[in-house]
Amino acid sequence: MNMMISTITSAIVLALATRAPADARGGTVAERGDIPFKVGQVWQYRTRPQEPKSTLIIFRIDSGAKGAVMHVRIVGLRVPNPHAQSGFNEILPHAPFSEQALRQSVTKMVAETSDFGDSLDAIQEWEKAHGGVWTISVSEVVKMTAATIR
Repeated sequence: MNMMISTITSAIVLALATRAPADARGGTVAERGDIPFKVGQVWQYRTRPQEPKSTLIIFRIDSGAKGAVMHVRIVGLRVPNPHAQSGFNEILPHAPFSEQALRQSVTKMVAETSDFGDSLDAIQEWEKAHGGVWTISVSEVVKMTAATIR
């Protein structure tokens, strides 16, 4: 987790290539179970109250012995950080989730993009460290990250 915190940047970079139509069915993807994840998708998720517009971007999908690993970039955060120029971290460039954890967290795909910022660089550190995979919700990971930075 310290690796993830050290790679958090203080700028939001989100270039949306195409807008996807809103999904009026509601519920999480796990509740509906009908949407496959793909690289480049931008998703809304069950956020912390102070970050209602935060989204995540899937930038890599790996298959492993324990199932799919969804590598995401989380943007639109407001994580206090006294070392950041703005006083806040607004991006978590890399967080690996199990497919089930991501399905339990996301609510609606809102766009597609090919702009992954520095996330592809951050994943190299994770690979070198033989990093783990989160099996808890996205908002819980953000909450834990915020608690660790303070």
